[in-house]
Amino acid sequence: MIYFDYLRARKALTVFASILGGFVLVTIVSMPFSHVAPHDVEIGVSTQALAAHSFGGFARLHQLGQSVSFPFRLFCLVAVVMAVLFATGCATSVSRANSHLHFTFTKPISRERLTLTTIAVDALSIVGAFCVALVLLLVPFAVLGLLDRIVFDPYAAYVVIFGLGVAFMWYGLLQAATTRMRGGAGVVLGLSWAVFITLASLDKLDARYVPEPIVALIHALNVINPFTYLKMLVEFGAVSVKDAGPYAGAFSTSMAVTWLVSLVALALCVTIRKRMEV
Repeated sequence: MIYFDYLRARKALTVFASILGGFVLVTIVSMPFSHVAPHDVEIGVSTQALAAHSFGGFARLHQLGQSVSFPFRLFCLVAVVMAVLFATGCATSVSRANSHLHFTFTKPISRERLTLTTIAVDALSIVGAFCVALVLLLVPFAVLGLLDRIVFDPYAAYVVIFGLGVAFMWYGLLQAATTRMRGGAGVVLGLSWAVFITLASLDKLDARYVPEPIVALIHALNVINPFTYLKMLVEFGAVSVKDAGPYAGAFSTSMAVTWLVSLVALALCVTIRKRMEV
């Protein structure tokens, strides 16, 4: 089973890296012309002239980048969002085995061990997706020679820990919700974004116009809503280093909640799997 999980995770990471790498490649190819005026390039221009325009575009982008600092925290934030998307796609790994339970549960290996193995491989692949995304995001800056303009601040680690907590929280909740399903789990993954976003948007309901029990229920559900914490993380990633300190202190509890909910949800997934009938 672990080899099957490895092959599944490798394929998912390959597809993820290919898609994200494609976007990065398109960005790199289009960069030289992003600062070239339309009248600077004529139809039928020679290869040498085109190369000159390309070099000029790179030079102007490099010059522009030298006057700007790029917080490393922002790269981590974008990579974390990519990891959340990847984690969503991984969240049917446990339920996929339901189509052959008669085979899975006759193996001389405990159900808990099988499920924990699947979760462990997924966890490593989610962290791998974050690392792949972070490296690919840095490639255009390396091409422009702007890596020295990236500023490392102490809150980048906070973004990574909090962000991966959100990713595993999303993953754990979906695994727990789809563990018993024998089909249609993919629909749940897609709907989860709509449900979580809608639920987070309802958090601002005014109790003067909506029954108080409904408002209290929405607030309670948003405590275990990963999109709520993703919004917090985006807000934190967008503030300056000077203002990041108060945010970090205020969000410490929220960061702990994401990891706690993810662990509880995954434990629930293992328990449900253990009690399933063939």
